[in-house]
Amino acid sequence: ELIRNYIAREKVSIMDSQREKRIDFPPYLGEGEKSVIALALQQKIRTVVLDDHQARMIARSLQLRTKGTLGLLLDQVYKKNTTKEEARKLFQKLLKVGFRISEDLLLEVWKKFQ
Repeated sequence: ELIRNYIAREKVSIMDSQREKRIDFPPYLGEGEKSVIALALQQKIRTVVLDDHQARMIARSLQLRTKGTLGLLLDQVYKKNTTKEEARKLFQKLLKVGFRISEDLLLEVWKKFQ
């Protein structure tokens, strides 16, 4: 609890051993996003799955590729691991549980599932 409160208040940083510099995460970035980015840098993983726009910008600034939930879902359709109908149903479920998405992106993705 004490550590969680500290992370919420302060910038959390890690040492990026590949670039030998300190990376300061802004305090508004969630613990999950910080962990994903830190682990990717430590394990030399090139692509991370993040939906938060600010987290994606930070990851990209650290030369990480980003992909979101909808990108993963579209990949499954393109690879024919799931049908467009299944993808539409999953997309609708995401929206029902509060998945946040801009109206423009919603329309763009919906068209791809038609």
